Amino acid sequence: MRKRRKKIQVNKATLLAVFVIILVLVGAVVFLEKGIPKWEAQNIPEYHVKPKEELHPPRLSANLMREDLIIKGCLFDLDIKNDNTKLQGHKFKVTSTKKLTTDQLSSAFDPLRKIGSVIIKDNNEFVEIKTDKEAWEIEFIYPKKEVAAIIPPKPVVPSLSGVRMAIIVDDMGPDMKPAKQLAAIDGDLTFSIMPMRRHSQEVADYLHAKGHEVMLHLPMQGAAGNDPGEGAIFKRMAPDQIRTILLEDINAVPHISGVNNHMGSEATQDRNIMMLVETELKKNGLFYIDSLTSGKSVGFKVAQEIGLPWNKRDVFLDNEQNDAYIMGQLEELKRKAIKNTSAIGICHPHSETIAVLQREVPKLKDEGITLERVSKLIHE
Repeated sequence: MRKRRKKIQVNKATLLAVFVIILVLVGAVVFLEKGIPKWEAQNIPEYHVKPKEELHPPRLSANLMREDLIIKGCLFDLDIKNDNTKLQGHKFKVTSTKKLTTDQLSSAFDPLRKIGSVIIKDNNEFVEIKTDKEAWEIEFIYPKKEVAAIIPPKPVVPSLSGVRMAIIVDDMGPDMKPAKQLAAIDGDLTFSIMPMRRHSQEVADYLHAKGHEVMLHLPMQGAAGNDPGEGAIFKRMAPDQIRTILLEDINAVPHISGVNNHMGSEATQDRNIMMLVETELKKNGLFYIDSLTSGKSVGFKVAQEIGLPWNKRDVFLDNEQNDAYIMGQLEELKRKAIKNTSAIGICHPHSETIAVLQREVPKLKDEGITLERVSKLIHE
């Protein structure tokens, strides 16, 4: 029993020794993991050399740099020296020795587009830059000779020398008052007088005495059989009747040099009627102006065929009787005259038309346009 008890005591001593050893080892491990790094971190010598990559820190990106420095760098790329740059607040004033192009400015300031917007304006004299932080303005001052070079030349105004217009006033004869108002205008207007009206002969004599050209305004059947009044030619008439009426109309208006149709949308489309009428006009030494009251008129075509001096209307001035419309039509007549060197307009003795002619006809001379009597624009 004594021997067995001794053996048990030896085993207990052994286990205790093993336990102590384990505790020592665990403490050593803990000390090595926590104690030593902390001690080393607190005792790094002052002459410790930084890693190689820390000696050269990376360049700051555009949005971390000062924006004014970036702008100066862009100006440097344009070969602009610091002496030529002045900064006042957020505005740069830059003196450039040469005119910079849009492409040059756009390319130089392209880096700033990463942090904002770049707007080039006013013929490359200003650049606006807006970022999240600030708004900048750059004014470029160029040499005077460069500025003069970019001023666009004055537009060349075409010469109107040789441009001619004729204006025929139709429907004269019923009243003397319009004849006196229109004859007083400083311009060579032509007057077309209807036959067998109350003042037809008196108006013709008066205008002729004032030096104006006089025509016969020949009444002819209008659209849908409309009656153009006394002395009219209708499609239903026999050739001898048409000839008789035409000669009566010619004799009713003295001093005439030519004829144009009053109404006549139906009659001027009839080739037989126009051949008869224009043959008689040729015999009497008169010219013919086709009023073109219908787009289907054969009047001027027949005149060409038989060798009758002729021309045709280009613009009706007063289908609407208001100032703005008449002015617009007068401008259209000028445009056609400039394009074709001559043009013929037809109007009527309405009060609105007379007012426009009184105001505008005297200006034609200053515009270089010659107002002619219509006989000077006749095609032989």
